[in-house]
Amino acid sequence: MSDYIKKNSDTATRIAVLGSDPEIYFYSQRRSATGYLYAFPLGEDQPYAGAMQTEMISEIEAANPEYLVLYPGAWATHGFRGSEERQAWFIRYAQNYELVGVVDRMEGGNTEFHWEQDARSYRPNQGAVYVFRFYVYRRKQI
Repeated sequence: MSDYIKKNSDTATRIAVLGSDPEIYFYSQRRSATGYLYAFPLGEDQPYAGAMQTEMISEIEAANPEYLVLYPGAWATHGFRGSEERQAWFIRYAQNYELVGVVDRMEGGNTEFHWEQDARSYRPNQGAVYVFRFYVYRRKQI
């Protein structure tokens, strides 16, 4: 994912990782659109979670990042505080973005990468056991 972003953007590009994978910023050599590099605390049962969610979303909207990397497991897992709100926000916000990548890690260690048109038409193998799935979105050009 980081290689794709690095190859398809310049060094001034801002990205937002909606999950808990700060290494993506490091490996892509791109700056974050938000100060929240790790999303798990936004869903924890703690008194600042709601304010942190609001602040992260505001920072992302203000920075208007070129790329969004979504790991739904950390961003919108049901049962985590605010997961429905974060999921609803993402659905609205992502209307300005197009899917450009899907990365699937399967049980056993195999990883599949699907980019551009392949990502948009990709359908997961129904028989495979997935460990995680990431989605990469690029801001639509107006």
